[in-house]
Amino acid sequence: MSQRLDRSSGSGRTDSGFTLVEMLIVVVIIGLVMGAVSSAIIVVLRNQVDTTQRLDDNRDLLHLATWVPQDVNSTPVGTVAGTGIEAGSLPSGCSTPDSGLGLLRLTWTEKPSSAPATTYRVSYRAVTTGPSVIVKRYSCTNFGAANIANASKEIALLPSGGLPVSVVATSSHVMFSVTQRAGTSDESVVKVEADSRNPAQAALPAPPPPPPPPTMTLNATNVDAGLTLTATVAGFQPNEPVSYYLDYTYTTDTSLGAVATATANASGGATTAITIPLFVTNGTHMLFAVGDSDSFASKAISVINGTLTLSSGTDSSVLAGGTITATVAGFTNGAVITFLMDDNTVLGTLTYGNGTNGKSTTITIPLATTGGLHVITAKSSTGRRAVSDPPVDVRAAFSLSPTTVAESFSTSAVLYGFRAGEAVTYTLDSVTGPIVGSAVADITGFTKSSITVPPFTAPGQHQIVATGDDISSAVASATVTTSLREFKISTSTPTVTAGGNAQLTLQATINGTNDPTVNGVVPITVTGPSASADGTNPAAAPATTTFTNGVATIDVNLVRAAPTTVIVSDGLRTGGSPPLTVNATAMATVRFAVACPSPTIGAKWTSGILAVDVYGNTVSNADVTITFSPVVSSSTSVSSLDWAGWTTVTTNAAYRSLTDQSGNTPSFTASGPKGNGSKPATTVTATSNGKTTSCVVTS
Repeated sequence: MSQRLDRSSGSGRTDSGFTLVEMLIVVVIIGLVMGAVSSAIIVVLRNQVDTTQRLDDNRDLLHLATWVPQDVNSTPVGTVAGTGIEAGSLPSGCSTPDSGLGLLRLTWTEKPSSAPATTYRVSYRAVTTGPSVIVKRYSCTNFGAANIANASKEIALLPSGGLPVSVVATSSHVMFSVTQRAGTSDESVVKVEADSRNPAQAALPAPPPPPPPPTMTLNATNVDAGLTLTATVAGFQPNEPVSYYLDYTYTTDTSLGAVATATANASGGATTAITIPLFVTNGTHMLFAVGDSDSFASKAISVINGTLTLSSGTDSSVLAGGTITATVAGFTNGAVITFLMDDNTVLGTLTYGNGTNGKSTTITIPLATTGGLHVITAKSSTGRRAVSDPPVDVRAAFSLSPTTVAESFSTSAVLYGFRAGEAVTYTLDSVTGPIVGSAVADITGFTKSSITVPPFTAPGQHQIVATGDDISSAVASATVTTSLREFKISTSTPTVTAGGNAQLTLQATINGTNDPTVNGVVPITVTGPSASADGTNPAAAPATTTFTNGVATIDVNLVRAAPTTVIVSDGLRTGGSPPLTVNATAMATVRFAVACPSPTIGAKWTSGILAVDVYGNTVSNADVTITFSPVVSSSTSVSSLDWAGWTTVTTNAAYRSLTDQSGNTPSFTASGPKGNGSKPATTVTATSNGKTTSCVVTS
């Protein structure tokens, strides 16, 4: 045993160090320790973030948490509306304009023994700025200008868009609730609560005594219409706008407006020159000075005038340019009276009481007078006036030239009596009818413009109605006739080779002039061109064409060599082209007009040479050569040949080249001896432009 222990000791511990097991144990222990330490650090850091966030939240609401308890503690229990603690969307009550939504309003009054009572008003309001809201505190004394301060920093709105701030209040208790970081994992609700600690009862201060009513004095109480008096007012609010009315009440129609306006000075007073309108009748009237605050002052005035009566026959109105009779009374004999329209246009004069006609005269309404009501004034050289009552109703003068006009055409409209600068609309047969024109009256109420009768208006009598954008209107009559619509057709290709296109220009006309209203794609029907002479090729033309300002072009394919007129119609218009010349194209075939006699020639063979193009059209003026094999002789089946206009062929030789000099189809008569094949057969060959045909003649 002693040896075993010594051996073991000598062989296993020669160097110092750790075994593998020892190292593994150490690594595991270190890992456990580090995990515990890390968890502790994370907890500490997290608590630090939460603590920082809570501190930031408290700082955001520091003013709210400070002011609300102080304000609520100072507020007694309210006794009437507008006092004590009030929650809800209420105005602040301070003179400074509010912003945002009311949350809480507090009102109380303090009265030190040696000073007048002071009413305090505090309003907490939520003011939204983009995605967040700020609580603002409005505070004022005696409902004057507000001192505005932020009671919180910006607070994010709720995810629903609602306010994160709410208030619950009783007559003695208030609780503010503020939700911060709503909708996040860090959402929190902070509440600020306070109770009323003021034992007094809240009451509003007694209202100040009302100011004395405004007053008004006049420099004169008797005045003629059209003249001026001076009104002096006092007792209005500083800088308050003041309007002057005649015979004004809250139920009186004041559409004519105020007779004068003014603005009170810093002391609430004003002095104003007031012109009494010309239409005011004789008698007593009340002149009112009315402020924007509804305070007013009034004085009675007496209007003293002569009288003026107007007459224009049985009608109560008169055309611009027409005449009316003016009769006056109440003036001084010998006074010169001037008649004025609207106090600025002289219509005539009269010496009052001069003879039997000294109280009436005829006056002419100027042609340029605008339509509507106009005041006629009789102004005496002594200063007295008379005003027409009612005013004269002037009708606008409206005429057309010419009065007969074709539909789709224009006539000239001359209009007098509309208001300067008034926009005029012309319509057919009624105010709501089709618009046929428009114009703007010049400074004299005159306008001359063109109106167009709508296409296809029924023929007969129609009314043209002129309506202004103010109150003017007039009517004139027109006789409408039917217009003639047709196509005028011209061509740039009067001569066409068969198979080619004739280009035609179509012009839509109305009463002989171009109709620029025809535009776009229009269906058409084309007739006139014939098919080819051999019947194999029809003429071709489009079924539609496109018009621009009344003009279009078409191509028509022509195949028959003959004079041709093309007819075009769209169902409304029809027109024909000038005659077109169509020439045959190049020769395509040569043939005998009558085939060879069979079985024998008999006595004669009458035929001709036909030269035609690909469409079957005859080609004129062709050179034709006829040859015989064997040559013509008395011993052959063809003994002679008579060609129209040429010498009879009897020689025994090839026939010479012949040309039909008249331009007609060449014809000939071949003669031969009678027999039953006793003479040699003759082959007759016709050649032209490389085209050949032949036939065999026997006898």
